[in-house]
Amino acid sequence: MVAWRYNFADNDFEIAPYYNVDLARILPNEQTEVIKVPIGESLHFTVDYSGITLTYGSTTVFKLIPADLPTNQLTAFRVQPWFGGTSLPPNTLSQYLKLNNWCSSI
Repeated sequence: MVAWRYNFADNDFEIAPYYNVDLARILPNEQTEVIKVPIGESLHFTVDYSGITLTYGSTTVFKLIPADLPTNQLTAFRVQPWFGGTSLPPNTLSQYLKLNNWCSSI
């Protein structure tokens, strides 16, 4: 997953790779795995079976998929976006996703 939170003090978003293996959260190991993105700016991310890649400007973060994470296509990409963290989101929040090579059946 791609985790994000609003940083009220800096007035920007913090974006990081995030995994959940059997309800155990695998959070960023270091601040170097967190990308700060100003409000109104876009970032690029790719999630596939090799890992998660986040890119903003000249900064790229890659986190390899954990070896013990089952690749279950029924749940891998079906987690809907939600806001987390300890801060409230801005009053207005928009998210635009461009999905490439997406195939889904319901």
